[in-house]
Amino acid sequence: MKKSATISLFALTILLGCANHSQSHYSRIGAVTAVGELAERYTIDSAANQADLIAVVNIEKWLGEDPNEGFGATYFAATIQEILAGKEESRSVTIKQTGSSEMTIKDYPLFGIGNQLMLFLKHIPESKYENAYWILGANTTIFDIVNYEGELYAIDRTGNYSEKLMDKLPPIDDHQTIVRVLEAFKQSDEVWNWIKPENTELFTIYKFEGIKAYLGGK
Repeated sequence: MKKSATISLFALTILLGCANHSQSHYSRIGAVTAVGELAERYTIDSAANQADLIAVVNIEKWLGEDPNEGFGATYFAATIQEILAGKEESRSVTIKQTGSSEMTIKDYPLFGIGNQLMLFLKHIPESKYENAYWILGANTTIFDIVNYEGELYAIDRTGNYSEKLMDKLPPIDDHQTIVRVLEAFKQSDEVWNWIKPENTELFTIYKFEGIKAYLGGK
Protein backbone atom coordinates (compact mmCIF):
# COMPACT_ATOMS: atom_id res chain seq x y z
CA MET A 1 0.00 0.00 0.00
CA LYS A 2 1.31 3.45 -0.83
CA LYS A 3 1.00 6.48 1.37
CA SER A 4 2.02 10.06 0.78
CA ALA A 5 3.40 12.60 3.20
CA THR A 6 4.58 16.20 2.93
CA ILE A 7 7.25 17.96 4.95
CA SER A 8 9.22 21.16 4.58
CA LEU A 9 11.77 19.75 2.13
CA PHE A 10 10.12 16.79 0.45
CA ALA A 11 6.93 15.49 -1.07
CA LEU A 12 7.27 11.79 -0.30
CA THR A 13 5.82 8.59 -1.66
CA ILE A 14 6.28 5.82 0.88
CA LEU A 15 7.56 2.51 -0.47
CA LEU A 16 7.96 -0.91 1.08
CA GLY A 17 11.51 -1.31 2.34
CA CYS A 18 13.56 -3.42 4.65
CA ALA A 19 15.97 -2.41 7.37
CA ASN A 20 19.68 -3.04 6.98
CA HIS A 21 21.18 -4.02 10.32
CA SER A 22 24.80 -4.14 9.19
CA GLN A 23 25.55 -1.48 11.81
CA SER A 24 25.03 -2.47 15.44
CA HIS A 25 23.45 0.79 16.59
CA TYR A 26 21.66 2.19 13.55
CA SER A 27 20.24 0.98 10.26
CA ARG A 28 21.66 2.68 7.18
CA ILE A 29 18.61 1.80 5.11
CA GLY A 30 15.38 2.57 6.90
CA ALA A 31 12.59 0.13 7.68
CA VAL A 32 10.67 2.25 5.17
CA THR A 33 12.15 3.96 2.12
CA ALA A 34 10.67 6.93 0.32
CA VAL A 35 10.97 8.77 -2.98
CA GLY A 36 11.48 12.47 -2.33
CA GLU A 37 11.19 15.59 -4.44
CA LEU A 38 12.87 18.74 -3.18
CA ALA A 39 10.92 21.96 -2.88
CA GLU A 40 14.03 23.71 -4.26
CA ARG A 41 16.43 22.17 -6.75
CA TYR A 42 19.98 23.41 -6.31
CA THR A 43 22.61 23.92 -8.95
CA ILE A 44 26.22 23.78 -7.86
CA ASP A 45 26.28 27.59 -8.14
CA SER A 46 23.15 28.20 -6.06
CA ALA A 47 24.27 25.65 -3.45
CA ALA A 48 27.69 27.33 -3.23
CA ASN A 49 26.08 30.76 -2.89
CA GLN A 50 23.80 29.65 -0.05
CA ALA A 51 26.18 27.40 1.87
CA ASP A 52 27.90 28.61 5.03
CA LEU A 53 30.57 25.98 4.54
CA ILE A 54 31.71 23.77 1.66
CA ALA A 55 33.99 21.03 2.89
CA VAL A 56 35.28 17.54 2.35
CA VAL A 57 34.53 15.57 5.50
CA ASN A 58 35.17 12.11 6.83
CA ILE A 59 32.33 10.50 8.78
CA GLU A 60 33.74 9.32 12.11
CA LYS A 61 30.92 8.32 14.43
CA TRP A 62 27.16 7.93 14.70
CA LEU A 63 25.88 10.20 17.47
CA GLY A 64 22.15 9.59 17.51
CA GLU A 65 18.92 10.10 15.64
CA ASP A 66 15.51 11.64 16.07
CA PRO A 67 12.85 9.94 13.90
CA ASN A 68 10.28 12.52 15.04
CA GLU A 69 12.21 15.53 13.71
CA GLY A 70 10.51 16.29 10.41
CA PHE A 71 11.29 13.43 8.05
CA GLY A 72 13.74 12.12 10.61
CA ALA A 73 17.28 13.25 11.41
CA THR A 74 20.49 11.42 12.14
CA TYR A 75 23.61 13.06 13.54
CA PHE A 76 27.22 12.12 12.81
CA ALA A 77 30.56 13.32 14.11
CA ALA A 78 32.81 14.22 11.21
CA THR A 79 36.32 15.49 10.65
CA ILE A 80 36.93 18.21 8.09
CA GLN A 81 39.59 17.11 5.60
CA GLU A 82 39.53 20.26 3.48
CA ILE A 83 37.55 23.50 3.40
CA LEU A 84 36.68 24.76 -0.07
CA ALA A 85 34.63 27.79 1.00
CA GLY A 86 33.57 29.38 4.27
CA LYS A 87 35.21 29.25 7.67
CA GLU A 88 35.14 26.78 10.54
CA GLU A 89 37.82 26.98 13.21
CA SER A 90 37.24 23.47 14.49
CA ARG A 91 38.08 20.43 12.40
CA SER A 92 35.47 18.45 14.34
CA VAL A 93 31.88 19.09 13.26
CA THR A 94 28.47 17.47 13.54
CA ILE A 95 26.57 16.64 10.35
CA LYS A 96 22.79 16.35 10.41
CA GLN A 97 21.52 13.98 7.73
CA THR A 98 17.89 13.70 6.62
CA GLY A 99 16.45 10.29 7.49
CA SER A 100 16.67 7.77 10.31
CA SER A 101 16.67 4.04 10.92
CA GLU A 102 12.89 4.21 10.62
CA MET A 103 12.78 5.94 7.21
CA THR A 104 15.33 6.87 4.57
CA ILE A 105 15.11 8.31 1.07
CA LYS A 106 15.49 5.84 -1.79
CA ASP A 107 19.16 5.56 -2.83
CA TYR A 108 20.14 7.82 0.10
CA PRO A 109 21.32 5.49 2.86
CA LEU A 110 22.48 6.91 6.14
CA PHE A 111 26.19 7.65 6.10
CA GLY A 112 28.64 4.91 6.96
CA ILE A 113 31.66 5.29 9.19
CA GLY A 114 34.61 6.23 6.98
CA ASN A 115 32.54 7.78 4.18
CA GLN A 116 34.33 10.72 2.57
CA LEU A 117 31.96 13.35 1.25
CA MET A 118 32.00 16.83 -0.19
CA LEU A 119 29.11 18.69 1.42
CA PHE A 120 27.37 22.06 1.06
CA LEU A 121 26.47 22.93 4.63
CA LYS A 122 24.34 25.37 6.61
CA HIS A 123 25.15 26.09 10.23
CA ILE A 124 22.59 25.13 12.88
CA PRO A 125 22.60 28.01 15.38
CA GLU A 126 20.90 26.07 18.19
CA SER A 127 21.71 22.40 18.56
CA LYS A 128 22.58 20.04 21.40
CA TYR A 129 25.50 18.97 19.21
CA GLU A 130 28.64 21.07 18.87
CA ASN A 131 29.49 22.77 15.55
CA ALA A 132 26.37 21.34 13.92
CA TYR A 133 25.47 21.71 10.23
CA TRP A 134 22.68 20.46 7.99
CA ILE A 135 23.10 19.58 4.31
CA LEU A 136 21.61 21.85 1.67
CA GLY A 137 19.43 19.84 -0.69
CA ALA A 138 19.86 16.56 1.20
CA ASN A 139 21.21 13.87 -1.15
CA THR A 140 21.01 16.02 -4.30
CA THR A 141 24.04 18.16 -3.44
CA ILE A 142 26.43 15.50 -2.19
CA PHE A 143 29.63 14.51 -3.95
CA ASP A 144 31.09 11.18 -2.85
CA ILE A 145 34.89 11.40 -2.85
CA VAL A 146 36.70 8.30 -4.09
CA ASN A 147 40.42 7.66 -4.32
CA TYR A 148 41.30 5.59 -7.38
CA GLU A 149 44.96 4.95 -8.19
CA GLY A 150 46.06 7.95 -6.16
CA GLU A 151 43.65 10.44 -7.76
CA LEU A 152 40.51 11.82 -6.15
CA TYR A 153 37.21 11.67 -7.99
CA ALA A 154 33.90 13.31 -7.10
CA ILE A 155 30.72 11.34 -7.82
CA ASP A 156 27.49 13.26 -8.40
CA ARG A 157 25.33 10.37 -7.27
CA THR A 158 21.97 11.87 -8.32
CA GLY A 159 23.10 13.71 -11.46
CA ASN A 160 21.48 16.83 -10.04
CA TYR A 161 24.42 19.13 -10.72
CA SER A 162 25.38 17.77 -14.08
CA GLU A 163 22.60 19.32 -16.15
CA LYS A 164 24.08 22.78 -15.54
CA LEU A 165 27.68 21.83 -14.80
CA MET A 166 28.62 19.63 -17.75
CA ASP A 167 28.93 22.53 -20.18
CA LYS A 168 31.38 24.28 -17.83
CA LEU A 169 33.26 21.28 -16.47
CA PRO A 170 33.24 18.12 -18.60
CA PRO A 171 32.79 14.94 -16.54
CA ILE A 172 34.83 11.77 -16.98
CA ASP A 173 33.67 10.15 -20.21
CA ASP A 174 36.03 7.19 -20.45
CA HIS A 175 33.84 4.15 -19.77
CA GLN A 176 36.66 2.07 -18.33
CA THR A 177 37.61 4.78 -15.85
CA ILE A 178 33.96 5.23 -14.83
CA VAL A 179 33.56 1.50 -14.20
CA ARG A 180 36.77 1.32 -12.16
CA VAL A 181 35.98 4.40 -10.08
CA LEU A 182 32.52 3.02 -9.30
CA GLU A 183 34.10 -0.32 -8.39
CA ALA A 184 36.42 1.50 -5.97
CA PHE A 185 33.33 3.32 -4.64
CA LYS A 186 31.59 -0.01 -3.99
CA GLN A 187 34.65 -1.47 -2.32
CA SER A 188 34.87 1.51 0.02
CA ASP A 189 31.24 1.14 1.08
CA GLU A 190 29.33 -2.12 0.65
CA VAL A 191 25.97 -0.36 0.80
CA TRP A 192 26.52 0.50 -2.90
CA ASN A 193 27.05 -3.11 -3.98
CA TRP A 194 23.82 -2.97 -5.98
CA ILE A 195 25.63 -0.85 -8.60
CA LYS A 196 26.17 -2.94 -11.74
CA PRO A 197 28.21 -2.12 -14.87
CA GLU A 198 24.97 -1.36 -16.70
CA ASN A 199 24.11 1.24 -14.04
CA THR A 200 27.13 3.44 -14.74
CA GLU A 201 25.03 5.99 -16.61
CA LEU A 202 23.23 6.80 -13.35
CA PHE A 203 26.36 8.40 -11.90
CA THR A 204 28.33 11.40 -13.18
CA ILE A 205 31.98 11.51 -12.19
CA TYR A 206 34.38 14.45 -12.13
CA LYS A 207 37.97 14.87 -11.07
CA PHE A 208 37.87 16.40 -7.61
CA GLU A 209 40.53 18.96 -8.53
CA GLY A 210 38.27 20.13 -11.35
CA ILE A 211 35.34 20.68 -8.95
CA LYS A 212 37.67 22.44 -6.52
CA ALA A 213 39.02 24.73 -9.25
CA TYR A 214 35.50 25.50 -10.48
CA LEU A 215 34.34 26.55 -7.02
CA GLY A 216 37.55 28.51 -6.43
CA GLY A 217 36.94 30.49 -9.59
CA LYS A 218 33.46 31.60 -8.64
